[in-house]
Amino acid sequence: MVRLHKLGPVFCADHIHDWAQSHAYLPTPVRRGNLVRVYLAFRDGAGIGRVGYVDVDPEAPTTPVNISATPLLDVGRQGSFDGHGVTPCSVLDHEGAYRLYYFGWRRDEAVRYHLFAGMAEGTPDRFYRMSPEPILRPSDEGRFVRSAPFVTNLGGRIHMWYVAGSDWVEVNGKQVPTYGIFHQTSPDGNTWSDRGEPVLLPQSDDEYGFGRPYLQQTAKGFRLWYSVRTRSKGYRLGFADRDRDGVWHRRDADLETDVTPGAWDSEMMCFPAVIETGAGALLFYNGNGFGATGFGVARIEDP
Repeated sequence: MVRLHKLGPVFCADHIHDWAQSHAYLPTPVRRGNLVRVYLAFRDGAGIGRVGYVDVDPEAPTTPVNISATPLLDVGRQGSFDGHGVTPCSVLDHEGAYRLYYFGWRRDEAVRYHLFAGMAEGTPDRFYRMSPEPILRPSDEGRFVRSAPFVTNLGGRIHMWYVAGSDWVEVNGKQVPTYGIFHQTSPDGNTWSDRGEPVLLPQSDDEYGFGRPYLQQTAKGFRLWYSVRTRSKGYRLGFADRDRDGVWHRRDADLETDVTPGAWDSEMMCFPAVIETGAGALLFYNGNGFGATGFGVARIEDP
């Protein structure tokens, strides 16, 4: 069994800037000296997200130390794949370059939105998109969604886990995309295929999607965190472990955590991201409303 010891909520934007009126979603932690910098998307009054950050001390991670005053990555030009919002997913130090992998939002008359992955480079305090085109483009694998990229360097090869899908389903009177988790590798972190290998796909009529994969390396091997999207419960956290043959095995039932009645995460837990610190393995995640109540943190207690 794996237990999440909840430490509490960390931060939610509440009209702190014109570009940060609400939310704090898709927490993406990286080391920043003695602190942990958590990249997030904050929303303006029109609901459009831009990338900012919150710095925390891993010894006291529920108390923000610094909060960004300006966007680190703004939306793309009108009509582009990220013209209606940008959302951080992972950061890679690649040959001295600081890379932010993110996904962009584009609204559409035919469907509610398109979500495709992009890449930006820069410093920890400012990113510049590398291209007006996504690095994961529409394909048969995902005509509307190829996004939420977690990118890392393993053994000299750059790996990406991401979500992709082409269909929509109706849930509580709303059309939502259905998608699974896929994996592929790249020689340079910029060139990616139109098709990856399936890792996890929905297994029932109740289950219709996985949110934001995030890799953790433990003493026993690799673990993949994600959030499971179901009709019956909404978003809940889950994880899978990889065996010696490279096969992923879901262990959602072995995770000792759930929503907390009356709290900021009383309805959902989603978009987990893990970082190892001197204070243990910290898992940052979103609660109700896909980040409308901000983000919080838990400590992973792994036997």
